[in-house]
Amino acid sequence: MPLASLFLAFGVVSARELLRPDESLPPNPNARLACTAFNFSRKVELMHGFSWGTGIDGYTRNSGCGFECGRRFFRWDNGPQGFGDHSPAGNSTQWPSSLNIAATWDPKLAGEWGFAMGEEWWGKGTNFLEGPGVNVMRVPQNGRTFEYMSGEDPVLGSLMVGPVIDNMQKHSMAIAKHYILNNQETDRTGVNELVDEKTIMELYAPPFDMAARHNVAGFMCPYNRINGEWACSNPHTLKTLLKGYFNYSGLVVSDWGATHSGCQSLNAGLDIEMPSGKCFNEAALQAALDARNITMGQINESCERIMLGLYAIPDDKRYPCNDGVCLKNNVSTP
Repeated sequence: MPLASLFLAFGVVSARELLRPDESLPPNPNARLACTAFNFSRKVELMHGFSWGTGIDGYTRNSGCGFECGRRFFRWDNGPQGFGDHSPAGNSTQWPSSLNIAATWDPKLAGEWGFAMGEEWWGKGTNFLEGPGVNVMRVPQNGRTFEYMSGEDPVLGSLMVGPVIDNMQKHSMAIAKHYILNNQETDRTGVNELVDEKTIMELYAPPFDMAARHNVAGFMCPYNRINGEWACSNPHTLKTLLKGYFNYSGLVVSDWGATHSGCQSLNAGLDIEMPSGKCFNEAALQAALDARNITMGQINESCERIMLGLYAIPDDKRYPCNDGVCLKNNVSTP
């Protein structure tokens, strides 16, 4: 493994490595041209996380951006109730939960909530807001139910999610989660959800379908299995439904540690492994290419899907907090 790769694997990144290789070069004008300009190593960097547990400039959730975001790495932060990543107490807003917002039955208010939250993420210097959560509640005791804005009603979730995404993405890229059938807390890292396609499409999928229609930057797949296959390597839910029926053109990212394979996950439709590159790393993907288990076309497709959201947000929002280190900024909404 190259020395630089070893440094990254253990969370050691030099200041020089974070800078754009040639500061005189402008960002590429769109995702396709950016990916055409990237070499294989740069494309693979887009497909996994870096420095989990150690952080880069204080930000603990990072993935490659090919220097198109003004740095080497995108910054992420978990949502969707308020910014958390090492932010001092009182410097960001603890928002009402997504379930509270759903209970208002007010899409306009939900949009205002999304706008203000996205603005705070931008002010903290972060590219991705890991929200909204839109799963339909099946088990009330599910530990993540408070994060989900559908309640028990997929129609309600579908009505609320659009304004939230539209307004979040006036500042930051949004991630709809947890796709799909992440509906219980007991054994949530291994439970096998047995469900037919009709039930998925009529009850559990409508809020996610609407998120795709509103061009959310990404979907996060969860820890559970679906009809025997892990959610992040499930070709039916990722490829047939999400990227097929829903005609979704953005990225799919794993929940933290939810990637169980390399080739199988990529072939199923996963684009980014978080929080590291245990499966999606340069050596493993090159070996898969050499064995003809995957194609370079798949790598290129993932690249474009990952970069698409960056070029969809307003030009002046592509470099959050003017590309500074802003974790300690007070961005609280009055």
